[in-house]
Amino acid sequence: MEGEVYAVQVSFRIRMKDVFAQFGAPKEVVSDNGPQFISEEFRDLAARFRFNHVTSSPYLPNANGEAERAVQTAKRILSQRDHWLGLMIYRDTPIAATGHSPSQLKLGRHIRTTMPVLPSTLEPSWPDRESVLLRDQATKESYAEHYNHRHGVRPLQPLQPGERVVMKNDNQKGWKQSGVISGAADTPRSYVVQTETRTTRRNRRHLQPAVPTTGTTPKKPVRDPQTYHASLLPDTVETPCASGASGADNLASAESASATPELRRSSRAVKKPERFVENC
Repeated sequence: MEGEVYAVQVSFRIRMKDVFAQFGAPKEVVSDNGPQFISEEFRDLAARFRFNHVTSSPYLPNANGEAERAVQTAKRILSQRDHWLGLMIYRDTPIAATGHSPSQLKLGRHIRTTMPVLPSTLEPSWPDRESVLLRDQATKESYAEHYNHRHGVRPLQPLQPGERVVMKNDNQKGWKQSGVISGAADTPRSYVVQTETRTTRRNRRHLQPAVPTTGTTPKKPVRDPQTYHASLLPDTVETPCASGASGADNLASAESASATPELRRSSRAVKKPERFVENC
């Protein structure tokens, strides 16, 4: 097992060096918290090629949205019958965010594909770098605005060192694990949390201030059903006037009904429409 892990790490290091040899060593590498990125081998690689390694918040895939979207695109290309042809067409297709294809941004020209084009289309023509950056920035801001509006995103209150919190990941149901804030992390909207067993890092989305318990919750008072339903009835009950009945008889019947109101299962008082009592 250890030999297999070492072989994977060596293969991963060789792949990274191959990319660096073609495009040059980067200034910063952003990744998730996969074991291949937090290993000692990768730390040695970062120190040797002098680049800064930044990891996204644990258990928060959308914090590394660019890589997640690239993986989704790669899976769609690999699902095609000829994925090499799909990759070639993708590299020559303009992207909405920049207005240019990856081949134009990398090589300064379109590449020849199976689609018939004019020979002049394949001539080198570098796009304007400033216009590409401005369009890309405006498109990303538009994406962020629509995403925040659709999901109701709102800023959360910052947490202070020493504040007690409870944690919950997106795949968990309850806020069960507790901890204490040690301080803000290097990545945005992240905090270092000290639990009973370890020190971990979590995004503000997965943290909530702990509510102090002040004792047992008082029980609600128990109501007498008959008294409660009777309190919902009006003080007087309107009754229709009988044909030929005197005012004294009507008053007596009303007082009798008010003294002993009839309770219904729905606990609502009986009030007949006015058209039946308008001739009283």
